Amino acid sequence: MLWSTMTRAIQVDHPHRLTVGEARRRIEQAASLAADKYRLVCRWVGDVLEVLPPPGVAAGARGRLVLLDGVAHAEVVLPGPYRFVSGKVATRLARELDELLAC
Repeated sequence: MLWSTMTRAIQVDHPHRLTVGEARRRIEQAASLAADKYRLVCRWVGDVLEVLPPPGVAAGARGRLVLLDGVAHAEVVLPGPYRFVSGKVATRLARELDELLAC
């Protein structure tokens, strides 16, 4: 598992042993719960989940999760005022992926 906060984007690569279909099913379930709880806009484009905050909240933030065979690549961009929490976001994202994609 690797993550980087040196650029504006937080990036987390998480290896997994699931099929892309099973990984997507688990991610969809978690994304649906998060969308309801935080009013996020989530949409799939192929095997890429795009996540946006509701209008007016954290303007400029965005996330995406790319599901590949053997690895999930997550990327989160935070606007300037939120960059100070990028380390916490990276840690939480890595932990959530670990739980979601465990065999």
